[in-house]
Amino acid sequence: MDYDEPDGNVPARRWHTSVGIVSHGKSCIVNVRITNYLLPSYVGTPPSTPTSSTPNFVRKLIMLKGFRATIGSTVLSKRYTRVGNLQRYKDAFRSPLIDPARELPLIVVATDYSGKAPTDAYDLAYKTIGMAKVLLLDIKEYKIRDYLRQTFVE
Repeated sequence: MDYDEPDGNVPARRWHTSVGIVSHGKSCIVNVRITNYLLPSYVGTPPSTPTSSTPNFVRKLIMLKGFRATIGSTVLSKRYTRVGNLQRYKDAFRSPLIDPARELPLIVVATDYSGKAPTDAYDLAYKTIGMAKVLLLDIKEYKIRDYLRQTFVE
């Protein structure tokens, strides 16, 4: 399926979305590609590059109950993962960081020493669903700070 829609901010820009679905046993593979272009009749200075965003239909597909979406080895979620103990650190942060099958970028937000995040991690995870996985490292725990240093030395 292919469809085009106008950009809400730049009337001469169109968004082109291609969706492919392939049956894969009891599951399916969904491939989505999004591009944008200016109408051939556009004359003038090119508008600024649009910010990345996830189309609403992709966001809703990922959030469907009983639906499991992955990119590479990463399971997609509208939620961030809070890493607040050492075992969770190893499972949720270190493992994906060094996983050669990971294809999705990680966005890591660290708390301050009191456990407060510098940004709304839920909002960040929701806005980047399908484009990145958001991890919130709670560095108020000294074991996580120490293991974090060791991870990057390795």
